Amino acid sequence: MTWRLSLPPLLLVAALLASGAGSPATAVAAPCRRLVLVLDPPLSPAAVEQAWASGAPRTEGPAALELRRCDGRLLDRLVLDGPLARLDPRPLRGAPVHSVLVTVDLTAPAGSTSGPLTDVIELRGDQLRRAQAMPPGGAPIEIRFPATGKAAWRRTPRGGRDELLALSCFPVAGGFVTRWRRFVATRNGWRVVEREAPGFWESDQPFPPAKAFPGGQAEVR
Repeated sequence: MTWRLSLPPLLLVAALLASGAGSPATAVAAPCRRLVLVLDPPLSPAAVEQAWASGAPRTEGPAALELRRCDGRLLDRLVLDGPLARLDPRPLRGAPVHSVLVTVDLTAPAGSTSGPLTDVIELRGDQLRRAQAMPPGGAPIEIRFPATGKAAWRRTPRGGRDELLALSCFPVAGGFVTRWRRFVATRNGWRVVEREAPGFWESDQPFPPAKAFPGGQAEVR
């Protein structure tokens, strides 16, 4: 069965259920290409939602993203970190290339240091790539957002763009440090600015407003 939702021109979102070697669960279609989330049988999107964040052990193989031409020919395949996965079909506004968010549930049976992990996936030509961001004066880092007892993130609009805000807390000698990060898409790629300060934060507390993150007044170029 196939569900289709009309979106702006040249963008089509479909949820696909199929049998066979893999179950295409969700697809984003762009001109002549489709991005499809493939689940290992017998998983279906409904089964993923039922098991999400339960921490129950899984025996299925990892999900995968496939980039396909409109005629079905496979262009690229990216194996994900686990079997339970979700694809957000909304492209990130302002990204240098067509980019989407993919989340894999890595919740463990116990503890507060595990949970869903979200990646920014770029369609670069006929290839799928995990996006990277450049910090000031540093080496590029992969854009990955864990959601755990001490880490959270938000997608937030700013003008005609989407910014990604990430907050995490981790132990250091003598206490805890909280880190604020803002990821901004520019013409030349993603940029990240961050600040750290002593203090403790957990995800059951309110997520800070966007103005609390560094770079809020920076001009995007």
